[in-house]
Amino acid sequence: MSISCPLQQRRVAKVARRVYLVNTFSHIQQQESICMMTADQVRSALADRKPRVVAQQTGLHYYTVLRVMAGRQPSYTTIKALSDYLEKAKK
Repeated sequence: MSISCPLQQRRVAKVARRVYLVNTFSHIQQQESICMMTADQVRSALADRKPRVVAQQTGLHYYTVLRVMAGRQPSYTTIKALSDYLEKAKK
């Protein structure tokens, strides 16, 4: 399939990048799901913790930790950092 219009070429490339990123994220998520907590699990585990201490230990911003505790949907890297912190705290 040949696309002659530069605008259409850019759109096709943009869609291809999105598909690649979504597939990559799904693959990473499947690999990490074995040892990573879900957002709800992280939220419940953080319920009795001090947000400022968690922020210092994880390297996340204080308000990021507060948002997760309040119920906002965090990014993958935020969940990963919090999950790793909580797993270390269990041991």
